[in-house]
Amino acid sequence: MTETSKGSDFNGSPESVQQEPAGQKSFERVWGLDKFGEGLPLKKYQLNGLSPTVEPELPGMSIADTADHLCPLSQDDMGRLQQTPSEHDLSDWPDAPVLLTAAPIRCLQLQDSANPCAIPINTGRSIEFETELFRGRAVIWAQGLRSSPEGLFAGERRKTSITVQGRFKADLLLEDIVTGQEFARPLHNLPATWLLDKVLIKLAKRINPSMDIGRLAAPYLLGPVVAIAQIVNVSRPGEEPDPSQPISEDMRLFDPTLTNSTGGPMDALQRKHHFWDRRNRARRSFTKGHVWTFQMYQHFVDLSTYELNMLYCFDLGRHLDGQPLQLMMKDRASGKYLFSFQAWHRKLLAAAHAAANRSGSKYGIAAVAAKSL
Repeated sequence: MTETSKGSDFNGSPESVQQEPAGQKSFERVWGLDKFGEGLPLKKYQLNGLSPTVEPELPGMSIADTADHLCPLSQDDMGRLQQTPSEHDLSDWPDAPVLLTAAPIRCLQLQDSANPCAIPINTGRSIEFETELFRGRAVIWAQGLRSSPEGLFAGERRKTSITVQGRFKADLLLEDIVTGQEFARPLHNLPATWLLDKVLIKLAKRINPSMDIGRLAAPYLLGPVVAIAQIVNVSRPGEEPDPSQPISEDMRLFDPTLTNSTGGPMDALQRKHHFWDRRNRARRSFTKGHVWTFQMYQHFVDLSTYELNMLYCFDLGRHLDGQPLQLMMKDRASGKYLFSFQAWHRKLLAAAHAAANRSGSKYGIAAVAAKSL
């Protein structure tokens, strides 16, 4: 199956064609085909037994052509994002029991038609955004929700996937741009210290040695995105892949030495191993003239149940003290976010309300994001 780039607002250049990478055949069940043989996002809401429906874009129309104007978050938006969602917010939401929101970051801009307090996922449509450091778009998929397309991730272990594509607006070091999780308050009801330190943390470091793991007072789990992302693609403007489709690994425009034995792109796993070594990240910056695409997926956390499966099954609703998981990229040098979305779950609501009451302020739940303005 071939994949056709739909272009973007990064330049407005002609479309380009790219072969689908091997090993990602599960996505074939997610997209239908239009009369031109091109992939279409498949959107399924399993509400009232409805069948899957396909929402085609007009032939030849790029994603950028349908993108709305970007607008900063309003004061009202900021106020609502710093409050805990309600049960009512989740009751009729297609992605329930999950609700994706923007993080309360003042410099964040979204499409003017978007509701930052309720961002739909599993649609195959891009979430357009801009911050001080990055302008781009994201496509998010999650398994097990009412909105999850039938056959999503079929034959794969993965539970969620986020593809982020865009251009850097500043000279940012590979070492400083991280992704992962961070929390303002300690975790609760944790397993024995020996299990946490001797087993789980060691396992996390074994999975990715570049991971930086913070202690329990204000826990975090962060690592350089170039060493964590499953796929990284660097393209010339106008030649970037469609982020709603499978992406091919290729960083040769950034570093011509990142090749295989035949001169093709270095294998993604080899690239991760290469950048696990801090020396290969040192003093190197992301290029501003290229379009960067990062695809990140994982199989440890099931958003639909809010459970972490790593040797044991942990109910995150019991441990996170009402703090949502994040989908984000951050510059550790400045503390500013390239983007940040929060994945709320019904299991978090009671603890989040309790934490806000303890702090005496409705802003208690958003301390990490709100401090990076």
